[in-house]
Amino acid sequence: MTKVLSFLVGLMLICVGGAFADVIHLVNGRSITADSYYRENGFVYCVVGEQTIGIPESKVASVDDASSSSQDEKEIFIRMPNYYRVFSLGGYVENGIYEEVYSLEKRCPEYRRVFSPYYLSARNCEKNTGRWEIGKISTRRNGTSRRSTYVLKNVPRGRGANYTGGRWELADGSGPCDLQVESCPPPQTAEEEKLCFRATGFPNDFFNGLYKPFTLINGRIAYRLKSGINEARVYLKPNTSFKNHYEWIMTFDGEVHYHSYPFENPHYLYPHEVQSWNAKGLYSSIYGAVFKKDPSKKYVFTIGR
Repeated sequence: MTKVLSFLVGLMLICVGGAFADVIHLVNGRSITADSYYRENGFVYCVVGEQTIGIPESKVASVDDASSSSQDEKEIFIRMPNYYRVFSLGGYVENGIYEEVYSLEKRCPEYRRVFSPYYLSARNCEKNTGRWEIGKISTRRNGTSRRSTYVLKNVPRGRGANYTGGRWELADGSGPCDLQVESCPPPQTAEEEKLCFRATGFPNDFFNGLYKPFTLINGRIAYRLKSGINEARVYLKPNTSFKNHYEWIMTFDGEVHYHSYPFENPHYLYPHEVQSWNAKGLYSSIYGAVFKKDPSKKYVFTIGR
């Protein structure tokens, strides 16, 4: 127990002053700021980054749940991805802006072409002989597959896809290419209004609740609802049935559960402006399923990396 308490003290020092989160107050007067928490088998489990620590409920005085707090002001941290602009005359890649993918699981950075299946990702980034690859993700019945078209080899640790100490080559080994990769600012849509929404009326009650901005996906702000260690996400993506159309989707654990009716302009519509929400794969409106702007709290939005 002494070791656990020592770890908790260190954890509390790390978490003081963190962004919008849950606060666990201990009976000894100290507090822990966590990304999320959940209760199980007589313990309160605090999730901080990639660490989870269990505290006996007898040691917990109270919990300020971020999703239900009555405080007038809350700070919400929105993670701003990095961006690259890719250009080639070769025709084996899609030119345009590639956006960093938000992920806690991947150690090496990965980027996706905005509204496209093309990717730009690092491999063995912890070594001085790492590489960057660019290619396309294809969807199959049993999952997805990747086919790289260009590679940049022998990239030192910590260097990005715009590393100039080497040359991009065709992945099949047939020689160098004209591929150019450079850092670039976020798309203009990153300046959209920062809002929080409350979802109601969805048949699966897990998806009903308060959604807050957390990062950008496809150049638009994405939102999430957190419940313990679980979270639902709402973000914009291309519609696979109608060319040059887009839709808002609601996901859990990477699987789509609900989606909006497709529309043409990706800069148009916030979740609360969607007129029709549908179950996965269907275009039959769910009566009463809506997003509404949350007017009951005042939020402070902080953007960073």
